[in-house]
Amino acid sequence: MAKRDVVADILCRLNAFIEQGGQIPGTVDGKVNVLALCRELGLAEADAQHFHRKDAIKSAVNVLAEERALRAIGARGQPMEVAEQKLEERISRAQSDARQDAIAATEASAAISALAEELRAAQGEVSELRTQNRALTERLRLVEECGLVFDTGNW
Repeated sequence: MAKRDVVADILCRLNAFIEQGGQIPGTVDGKVNVLALCRELGLAEADAQHFHRKDAIKSAVNVLAEERALRAIGARGQPMEVAEQKLEERISRAQSDARQDAIAATEASAAISALAEELRAAQGEVSELRTQNRALTERLRLVEECGLVFDTGNW
């Protein structure tokens, strides 16, 4: 059995397909759908590799794809479309906003911790002053009632 001339076989099928009015199928993101094209041409899915590896096949399909405004076979590295670029910009902005929010949250947390510490110190001081106030009020009451004066040395 003679070995199949892959390039000639595929190009012959592709030519017949186009002459019959067939169009190169595309994916939802605007690229050539090689597997669907293999099915349309009556080829095995394993033959899809030839569309990527054989330059004669690839260039013929890419010319036809260009007519349908499809991106060429293996066109992953081509520039993104406008909608994709806008999406990338929105993602980038959201990431930047998230970083700024994280920084602000960290700063706010530090400020809250510092204020909480100041509040604890002030509450301790208020408690101590209330205790002193009660003691002094009691002494004043004793002085007024009995006329006694206490020498404590520090008040």
